Amino acid sequence: MRHVNIIVTMGKYHIHKKPRPGWHVIRGQRVPLERKMAASRGAVVLKTVKKIVVQLCPFESNVRSTRDFLVMVGSEKARSSNINCEIITEVKHDRSESVIDITFVDGERLVMKGSKLTTQEMLSALQTRCSAKNPQAKAGDKK
Repeated sequence: MRHVNIIVTMGKYHIHKKPRPGWHVIRGQRVPLERKMAASRGAVVLKTVKKIVVQLCPFESNVRSTRDFLVMVGSEKARSSNINCEIITEVKHDRSESVIDITFVDGERLVMKGSKLTTQEMLSALQTRCSAKNPQAKAGDKK
């Protein structure tokens, strides 16, 4: 089904095409939303992550970056990089700020406050820690 808005002005019909749900328009081109997010933020690899706990209050105004982070980490491609990684979402209704608690395989923890960071900053912090802990990535960099 096509999503079309028809607007009548001064006896003329103007047709405005809306992108389908799940699509985004970039420079006049319709692009799937997942591809736009992946292209802008890079791929997420969870090889060295044991558990990710995301606590958020969905009614706060500054929860957008935390929700986008959760979408990226919970994507099928990211989950397939480590099937043993446990992703837990705790939705609260107590007006608390968003907190992301990441536990790595070696026991180290990374705690980020989602209200203070953008999605890009959270993803880059996660990826730098993951690449530093991944022995295969270190061997690939030396070659």
